[in-house]
Amino acid sequence: MFNGIIECLGTLLSKETTSGSEMLRFIIEADIVKDDIKIGDSIAVNGACLTIIETNNNQFLTEVSPETAQKTNLTLLEAGGRVNLERGIKVGERLNGHIVLGHVDTKIRRLQIERVEDGAILWFELPAEYKRYLIKKGSVALNGVSLTINDIKDERFCVFIIPHTIRNTNLLDDSSKLVNLEVDVIGKYIEQFVAPRDDETVIASRPVIASAHCHSRECGNPDPRFHGDDVRDPRFHGDDEAVGGSNLAVQ
Repeated sequence: MFNGIIECLGTLLSKETTSGSEMLRFIIEADIVKDDIKIGDSIAVNGACLTIIETNNNQFLTEVSPETAQKTNLTLLEAGGRVNLERGIKVGERLNGHIVLGHVDTKIRRLQIERVEDGAILWFELPAEYKRYLIKKGSVALNGVSLTINDIKDERFCVFIIPHTIRNTNLLDDSSKLVNLEVDVIGKYIEQFVAPRDDETVIASRPVIASAHCHSRECGNPDPRFHGDDVRDPRFHGDDEAVGGSNLAVQ
């Protein structure tokens, strides 16, 4: 898991197809390889979660599955191109961006760049199937960068990037005319939880009247008071219990 705060820019040194396989292999050069990084670690490359296969000095080797290749812009990268890199977050660290899984939803076109003093407003296309997950002032990950959605208009949306983000990410590079989009996973979970399920049965609640017992166990009502069981509600058996300031004696 990541938080969308890019640690450094790496350089793609080579891209090749694995012999006898559809897997792509990337060799990437980056300063963070010298730090706390080892074989088997996860690393987000342009927002796509990949596994480090080998390391050598300040270089690492990683593989890209066919699914990731189809969903992301990684296959469009050329040797010498810059990529955004972020190592997996550690438990207890500050979550400075938002929860980013590294599971890219799709790639989208960068439509327009508006320079505003030292910053920039970037407009991107918004595919219809992902529009419900984006809200104004919500979070979105673009090429792995956690950003705030400034505005949504029809089939497009925009974000504002500050000078620091311009300097330390590839969002203005030519290679980012297509960027990787990951929508906020919290919205996906909420949608899943509230969606109706085929195996769910809605049982309408019915008022319980103690004198109207049903003596058939096959009626389907789970309340034992409907079957003559000795489960006493004092309000329905003449017991002297005050409810809401008055006594109920319904028999």
